[in-house]
Amino acid sequence: MQSPKRKFANNMISYLVFLSLFAYVLLFDLTSNVSTKEFVLLAWVLTILVEEIRQMHQIYHMPGYEKASSCVQRIRKLKNYISKDWNSIDVFTIVMFLLGFGLRFKQSRDTFDWPRVVLAVNFVAFVFRLVHLFSVEKTIGSKIIIILRMVNDLLYVLVIMAVFLLAYAIASHSILYPGATLTWETARQIIRKPYFHLYGELFLDETEGTYKFK
Repeated sequence: MQSPKRKFANNMISYLVFLSLFAYVLLFDLTSNVSTKEFVLLAWVLTILVEEIRQMHQIYHMPGYEKASSCVQRIRKLKNYISKDWNSIDVFTIVMFLLGFGLRFKQSRDTFDWPRVVLAVNFVAFVFRLVHLFSVEKTIGSKIIIILRMVNDLLYVLVIMAVFLLAYAIASHSILYPGATLTWETARQIIRKPYFHLYGELFLDETEGTYKFK
């Protein structure tokens, strides 16, 4: 029987191999024809799905489980399973991969980019699951907890900053472009320029009135 450390190491190596294969398919093998490597990825994701289903069925019984019907028990287990953040991420990654893989069979010349975009975002989500695997390590795990708590505090700062950013966006656009037409493009430009101001892109040609429109 394998020790917990050996099981964790095997799981980590297997997951890194999966990510490497996924990255290779995204970068070099995602053509109009579905390749064998993509079916290997599908089989791999289905094994992850089976493991998640097993975890859901192994959720400890809550009070009242024995008296509830089997249908109610399944609903309670599902709610308890989804309530955990990492389980929600796992469900999202699996569903998104199946969606992206399914779009591969519905693609045309005009819609070929959709499966690529979905699978690319899905790859990011799968890589993010590494954080959960790293959290069991004594040194890295404590740092991850600190970072996650800092992110929660940062969200409040971003909300406050968004208030001032929106005020500046509307005020500056009304001065630079009086009498603008109400369109989606105008709404996008109102937010776009102040957002890029945060990164040092000041659009001085337009602000100083030296930009020559074609």
